[in-house]
Amino acid sequence: MKDHEIMSTKTKPLIITAIVVVAIVAFIVWQNKKDNNTSASVRDNKPVVIAYQTGVDPSKVAQANGDYEKHSQRTIQWKKFDAGSDVVNALASGDVVLGNIGSSPLAAAASRNLPIEVFLITSKLGGSEALVVSNKSGIKTPQDLIGKTIAVPFVSTTHYSLLSALKHWNIPEDKVKIINLRPPEISAAWERGDIDAAYVWEPALSKAKASGTVLTDSKQVGEWGALNRTGFVGDFFI
Repeated sequence: MKDHEIMSTKTKPLIITAIVVVAIVAFIVWQNKKDNNTSASVRDNKPVVIAYQTGVDPSKVAQANGDYEKHSQRTIQWKKFDAGSDVVNALASGDVVLGNIGSSPLAAAASRNLPIEVFLITSKLGGSEALVVSNKSGIKTPQDLIGKTIAVPFVSTTHYSLLSALKHWNIPEDKVKIINLRPPEISAAWERGDIDAAYVWEPALSKAKASGTVLTDSKQVGEWGALNRTGFVGDFFI
């Protein structure tokens, strides 16, 4: 690998993270200016509630480093959710003002005509989401999935990728048993041996990989034409 390619590999994540920081801080500042009915002292002491998930994307670096708080000079309350559909519901109810979700839950939100908008795309999903089959399941090829139980969070990017993969493999959905489980529930079901496969993200993904094999991931599924992305959405109308 040439020197400029090495430099590009090292600096690209930093540049992306910096862009994420600028965008989110700008949103927080915009919220401050929009709230004309709240005194400055009350507003500054009121935390900004932001929803996040455990998937891998550049926004997590700045979150861990406290960069958003530092540059916005506001207290931020980070609220963890296990699925994008839960983030959408929290935005709809006003529990959070900003949330990190994937393209599938965003599409579901749009179908409900919820007053939220995307203002930042943070990542294109790749190997951070994958379909893992248990080493005890006897699944060696995609066709071996027929008759097996696959866990996935419904209305998620992995749900979309799973259905797209089955379509690519010419496996009808009714030939497999797809059950709706959130990542923590998937990990528990995996440990009990209740499921044969799971399409999920971190940290449940690594737990499944410890006793399983990756059959495909979202990078490959994206190359088949079913691309997924994650981004930040906010309620610009509250």
